[in-house]
Amino acid sequence: ELVIEPQDGSEFGKSPKISSFNGATVTIRREDGATLSVAAPLFPAAIHGYMKSNKWQEAVRICRSVDNGYLWATLAGLALEHRELEAAEISLCALGLIDKARKIKSIRAMGTGVRQSAELL
Repeated sequence: ELVIEPQDGSEFGKSPKISSFNGATVTIRREDGATLSVAAPLFPAAIHGYMKSNKWQEAVRICRSVDNGYLWATLAGLALEHRELEAAEISLCALGLIDKARKIKSIRAMGTGVRQSAELL
């Protein structure tokens, strides 16, 4: 639920379908056959790009500047998946999930190794 950004989609009608997703443009076909093009938020794509380039601090910087819960949740999930514990800890704190952030902090304090890997499972 944290990675969902609610949007008002009333202009799309009852049963819209995504026709295409190209870059930052989403084309949606309404039930009556009309098509609408809308801009998708660029920040999640930027976070994903920084993740792929292993630039976690840049991703954190974007989240801090935008300060949006779904972006922080996206970063937290990606960081945990890639075992980037510092970015995960920062993200969890920003989301107010202090107990989870403390757990990550204690795992980070273990250093790298088998024990840390076991704690992350």
